[in-house]
Amino acid sequence: MSVVRDSGLAGADPSILTFLRSLGIENDPAFGHQFLGVYLTQSRAQLDAIRQALAEGKSDAVLFAAHKLKGSASTVGALRLALLCDRAESAARSGNLDDVRSAIPELEAAFSAAAAQIERFVQSLPPPTS
Repeated sequence: MSVVRDSGLAGADPSILTFLRSLGIENDPAFGHQFLGVYLTQSRAQLDAIRQALAEGKSDAVLFAAHKLKGSASTVGALRLALLCDRAESAARSGNLDDVRSAIPELEAAFSAAAAQIERFVQSLPPPTS
């Protein structure tokens, strides 16, 4: 098994909905729409930054983007994604970009699963009032 990959982390991350509900986001739909929209936009950008840094062979940029994505994922309770980012960050810190490259499909799948859960949660919120 590589430093980053962990096939035992497959499937949805139940911590996301539990965490979002604990924040009381359902009681402030306008905040929920804005906060989670920003999370999704910025997280997609960080995943793109990881891919770009890998293409350029820049381990420091991979480390930085993985660290930012890990923090964002933790903020919304996407613990599976955060764990994978932590492993990518560690691999980048040691200069092992091949492990990060091989884990991109798993990172993308974890982000896609988290994003789908968050998008469903946002859709369940009442529309924000102007």
